[in-house]
Amino acid sequence: MHRSRACRAVVAAVATAAVTVVATVGVAPASSAVPLTRAPSTPVRVVEVRPGTGTLQRAVDLARPGDVLALHAGTYRGRVFVAVSGTEAAPIVVRPFGDGAVTVTESFEPADCAATQPNVNRTLMLREGVDWWTFEGLRVVGGVWVSGTNFSAPAAWIKEMTKRKGDWQTRRSLPGRGYVGGRTAVPDPAAAPGVYAALSRTLGVPLDPATGIRLLDNDISGRGIHVALGTRGAITGNTVHDVECGIGPGIWLNTYSDFWDISRNTVSRVADSRWLHYMQEGIRTGSASSYNTVSDNVVTELPTDGRGITTDIDASFNTFSHNTVRGVDIGLNDQESGWGNVWRGNLVVDNRGAGMVFRGADARLRQPSLNSSTLAAVVVCNVAPTSSLAAGALMSSTFTDNTFRQVSLATNLTSYWGRYGNTWNGRTALPPARPKPAPPGACPPAGARTGAPAPAAG
Repeated sequence: MHRSRACRAVVAAVATAAVTVVATVGVAPASSAVPLTRAPSTPVRVVEVRPGTGTLQRAVDLARPGDVLALHAGTYRGRVFVAVSGTEAAPIVVRPFGDGAVTVTESFEPADCAATQPNVNRTLMLREGVDWWTFEGLRVVGGVWVSGTNFSAPAAWIKEMTKRKGDWQTRRSLPGRGYVGGRTAVPDPAAAPGVYAALSRTLGVPLDPATGIRLLDNDISGRGIHVALGTRGAITGNTVHDVECGIGPGIWLNTYSDFWDISRNTVSRVADSRWLHYMQEGIRTGSASSYNTVSDNVVTELPTDGRGITTDIDASFNTFSHNTVRGVDIGLNDQESGWGNVWRGNLVVDNRGAGMVFRGADARLRQPSLNSSTLAAVVVCNVAPTSSLAAGALMSSTFTDNTFRQVSLATNLTSYWGRYGNTWNGRTALPPARPKPAPPGACPPAGARTGAPAPAAG
């Protein structure tokens, strides 16, 4: 390709920084595994980056919408802080050039294994509401952090409103959170993006979510993926493994993070944090993260009380389908105040405790609570052939053609099961303690359908 005099000058100026700009239009490196999602007329500038300490950071600092940062084979050392944004029509893409494996790495001091909160120190840092970046096909040692502006303010607020005040009406009246016109568990995905402006007015601080962040087909180790106040992103096809203690789950979608696609990932070996289960889980959606799709993932080898796939505080209207969980304590868990979550076609094998749990902490309640109990769950064709389904409190939830070795309901729940609209295979009568398996042909095969092969049952 013949370069203009201006282009040759640019290349010469940046060559010493191990970053080369190749002016191109409408093309991406031949190594691209995933098509670019941009308008055909959007210019693409390919920026070749060569290994070294700080070379990737320099390329990221200079990136502009539409750029493809093509990383030549080798190791890139140092944390990478992203402070500029792409656009929906012209995202900024970081991917291998195509001449060999690429590793992005940083060394951290060991975390406190008794930590009670996720560790913010990661190798890839996308903070302050940066938008429209794609990282794909990389080996990332040290994990990924994605967060919107002032994410900690709504995180603290929802915990206060749930744990201390028990004010479900206020938090559920926010856009898309399920309380509409005096009715509960009403999904409203069209209104949901308005939650950030509404929370900003309530809290008196600006909130800007990280939008359109895509993590595709990466190998991520040492520290996992944490998202807080992010929207319209994707975590797809990644292998997340060997997460150190005191860091948090392999994938944690947190704090009003909506409309994410979490699919075809494999999560394994999250070390015991010596704290509660939420610090050593596989895939977790929490703190009102809603309208997300979690599908075709494989979660294995979690220690102690780690859950495979779980929700928590107000995480609602999410769909969990065709995931496989193996070698954990609790396989699937719909925790505090989940509304309208759908669990379909998931497989749990070789686990140490229950296959699936619904708000076990509310077993003591004489009646379910809109502040904390499960509401309007849809549970279809899930399979845990050697373990149980356990529930502490449920309302208006339907269970159809599931296969569990047994069903264990809290004593109080058995007293109000049908009265609060729960059904088992279309009937309001209590489910049997030893339920029959789903009829032949009623369900497609459970477990992950694509991506990493699902572990064999048994």
